[in-house]
Amino acid sequence: MSKRFEGKAVIVTGAAKGIGRAAALAFAREGGSVTIADVDGAAGSALAAEINASGGQAICVAGDIAQASTVQQVVAETVHAFGGVDVLYNNAGVVKYGTVVDMPVEDWDWIIGINLRASFLTCKYAIPEMRKRGGGAIVNTASVQAFASQQTVAAYAASKGGS
Repeated sequence: MSKRFEGKAVIVTGAAKGIGRAAALAFAREGGSVTIADVDGAAGSALAAEINASGGQAICVAGDIAQASTVQQVVAETVHAFGGVDVLYNNAGVVKYGTVVDMPVEDWDWIIGINLRASFLTCKYAIPEMRKRGGGAIVNTASVQAFASQQTVAAYAASKGGS
């Protein structure tokens, strides 16, 4: 039986835990070669080892995906390991609670950086590689908070509304 992602190179951000981990495992089960992009290098490497041990193909690239240099590295290592990029799943997300008045500017910047800027950066650097292969698919994880939010998650709601 053919697997849906056989021969496809997949980048999953925020892949070391939670939804990202489940997605990385699902892509691998369906034949995808998976790049696990996560700030938690130990958990990401353990997941890559688990996928490889089960007969799949995976690498881990650890770093802060709100930084252009990290995203460039993620894309470059994916191309080097798997020949290109076919699928990008922007799953990484963070939240800190606080009202607009109470939230430190640094927390706002961190949330916007991971939840919104990182999606821009991954698309910016992955799309040219996808075009080389005739196209690809991009999935961005959003949140209902973008549409019906609470006063204590202003930065999170703004970042998810933008993604």
